[in-house]
Amino acid sequence: MNTLESFFDHYPTIRVSKGEIIFSQGDTPRYAYAVKYGYVKVCNLTSSGEEKIVSFKTTDDLFPVSWIFSKTEQSLFFYCAHTDCVLYQVDKAAIHQQLKDDALFAKKVLNQHINAHIHSDFQIEALEQSRASLKLFYTLRHFSLTHGEQIKPHMVRLTLPITQQDLANVTGLARETIVGEISKLKKEGVVAFKNHICSIDTVKLGNKIDDEFNPGLIRN
Repeated sequence: MNTLESFFDHYPTIRVSKGEIIFSQGDTPRYAYAVKYGYVKVCNLTSSGEEKIVSFKTTDDLFPVSWIFSKTEQSLFFYCAHTDCVLYQVDKAAIHQQLKDDALFAKKVLNQHINAHIHSDFQIEALEQSRASLKLFYTLRHFSLTHGEQIKPHMVRLTLPITQQDLANVTGLARETIVGEISKLKKEGVVAFKNHICSIDTVKLGNKIDDEFNPGLIRN
């Protein structure tokens, strides 16, 4: 059991079904949550109700971060169960005390925020691309680096279930555009989908991206 789990396991858990809203934008939380398993989607809604995905939370991730660290009094975004989830319901003051008392716990939480910052950098890089196809290619590389598990040389499988609508919501592109681009990538053997799980040939994808640098990520 890691340091975060040993702390979280003192707290009760709740089960949240896929699609269930945990926090709405503007809610004042009573508790912080940490993901025991599953994926939580962080998103915003436009005035017309269109969903814009900001990020995903998974195992051991705490949220809502801005409230936990007293930067806001309310939730900045919608938090919704992307998959069936089990969440720890954690006291905010206890998190602050544990950060003061346990250097290893503080290091683990810091590492979470470093990873979240890296994820945000990848997403910004994807969104700033000028062509729709490049937005998608960079987004797929982002997910392969941050949510991918190696299944064979040059091939990763995403642990994050993702639909073509999700890709549209992440990139800001129309679903029809995503469907067309994914169709091309499937024919070229760059991606394959099975039950919303995407496999990616990282070499073929890399050949479609303008830069040559693939940093990889150290997961700890």
